[in-house]
Amino acid sequence: MKKPQISEEEKRQVNDILREKTMRELEKRWANNDVELIGRVLRCHLALEYCMFRWLKFTAPKLDFESSRLSFFQKFEIFSKSIKDPLLCGGIRDVNMLRNQVAHTFHDPFADISIPQIDKLCSYIYRSPRPQGIVAVEVFTRHACGWLEGRMTAHISDLK
Repeated sequence: MKKPQISEEEKRQVNDILREKTMRELEKRWANNDVELIGRVLRCHLALEYCMFRWLKFTAPKLDFESSRLSFFQKFEIFSKSIKDPLLCGGIRDVNMLRNQVAHTFHDPFADISIPQIDKLCSYIYRSPRPQGIVAVEVFTRHACGWLEGRMTAHISDLK
């Protein structure tokens, strides 16, 4: 059986319909979301990625990390081999899972994902009330980035 021929005009109309349908679906997904929450998750993820990148450059200055264009996960894999802290690495993994959830579903990541390492860290820092959800993620991010910066600064001070 021969395929029916579709004119260029018909192809254009079909593409327009599909594009419009896709845009409506995206708008519907975004309309039901807390854009501020999504932005806060992404900001924490970016801050942790930046700090891990600085740590990698600090601990291995002869390697060219800029041109290697490593993904977050690749940076994390290298980072986690040099930092043997399960709470820190577990918390970074928690943030990455939240970010992936946001990126692939466009909705509140806390509905589907728990953050056990971040909750554990917050229980060490705070007695009660303990931060929850995105506030806990932000507390963890500040703690993790501060700890890494402190380690680098302490090492530089030791060299003087």
